[in-house]
Amino acid sequence: MAGSCYLFLGEVRKAEHILETTAAQLRDRSKSEAILLGNLSLARLRQGKVDEAAGRCTKRWTSSS
Repeated sequence: MAGSCYLFLGEVRKAEHILETTAAQLRDRSKSEAILLGNLSLARLRQGKVDEAAGRCTKRWTSSS
């Protein structure tokens, strides 16, 4: 929740750190994980980290197949 709030407030570096930490702990392929990974990608996009944003989502989606 905190990561999403920081993202909404434009504090993308804080958001990225919190979201990455949470993503490492949440591995149940749930709706919550999907939202978290989407927010993490958005935080990275807003910092201009396009490859990292795309890579994280692609890696997760391909590993869940």
